[in-house]
Amino acid sequence: MTRVRAAVARSIRSATGRMNNTNPSVSADNQSGMPVTAKNQQPLVIHPAAFIEHSPELRSWNYARGLVSMDLEPFPLVDDFEIRLHETENFGMHVAFSSSALGIISTFPWWDNVEMDIPAMTQETFPCGTLEKPYDDMEEGWQILIFAVEGFVYVLQGAEPGCTTFHTWYKVEKNRYFQAWEKVKERLLS
Repeated sequence: MTRVRAAVARSIRSATGRMNNTNPSVSADNQSGMPVTAKNQQPLVIHPAAFIEHSPELRSWNYARGLVSMDLEPFPLVDDFEIRLHETENFGMHVAFSSSALGIISTFPWWDNVEMDIPAMTQETFPCGTLEKPYDDMEEGWQILIFAVEGFVYVLQGAEPGCTTFHTWYKVEKNRYFQAWEKVKERLLS
């Protein structure tokens, strides 16, 4: 537990500087290198927000209006951000945002066969919007918002479409975010 908490403290910098004692247990899947639960062998998402005492909340599901007034300072920085692909049984590859210290931190559970989409994407079409018009995707039991402000890309993930409270939230340096997408694209093209 001490090693995980130390890694989290190094990897995530929070304006609050406080962490809860929550520590999800993770085992490694030798084939994919992704954290998995022992029971179902599916990727286990570790939420950076689990280590912070509060979650961002918007006043309404009108995200463009709500994000403008959101305080972005408390968003923890994931400074070892990377993008991983993992094979599903029936739906091709899926994308996962990850951190070497934290494991999988966000997923796109409904984006099937990404190996067919990503090679044609560019920096303008990788998932990222603006504060006024965030990238907004949702499906049953899942919502994600991604937007860039100045030198950072902010990610919020919630548990249902149109949610106003987000269980996962963090920021990544903008250059690192887009470099991670380019790296995945290069791997798929080779």
